[in-house]
Amino acid sequence: MNRISMMAVIFAGGLAGGHAAAQTFEFEGVPTPAEILEILAPEAMPADGFRRAGRSETPRRIVLLPPPTTDRHPQPATPQGREPQAAAPRPNPQPAISFATNFAIGSADLPSGLMPVLRAYGHALQLAPALRLEISGHTDVTGPAAVNEALSLQRADAARRFIQAEFGIDQSRIVPRGAGPREMRGDYPPDAAQQRRIEIRRLQ
Repeated sequence: MNRISMMAVIFAGGLAGGHAAAQTFEFEGVPTPAEILEILAPEAMPADGFRRAGRSETPRRIVLLPPPTTDRHPQPATPQGREPQAAAPRPNPQPAISFATNFAIGSADLPSGLMPVLRAYGHALQLAPALRLEISGHTDVTGPAAVNEALSLQRADAARRFIQAEFGIDQSRIVPRGAGPREMRGDYPPDAAQQRRIEIRRLQ
């Protein structure tokens, strides 16, 4: 999918009125700040943004992921019965970018492969001072629901703190969100490593 057809999917697929399902994309490799802004906030690209943001001249493979599925797999029950799940915030309908670098089971430590991607987001935030981002943390179905709820938020917050520490971005511009295992990638089993991820989208 080239850049032109990718942008057509975004604008035809669900920004109008926010009624369609959000589109989620995955880059092959580390995106440039320009590529991030083209998906999440094309109008925020500065006038000389392609030069300043290092737009890639090499065609990059960008995958449009299937819509997330919810409650594909029940959470493990305790001896007293299934644990109650806290209501999650309504998913943000803006386009999102997911990452192929995944967290270890039960861990919120940032994988080393994720750090260059987060640095690209830091640069994108510097180029677009009005841009605000939501980082969603996700888990697989391994473990109790309450643990996964907390863990997903810890993953999102770890990414937020990394960007803020490296770039001095104001805290109000990056909002972490814990999705637990509720928004599964439909192209993988519910216990797959690809479920242990973060996704970043524009904050409304």
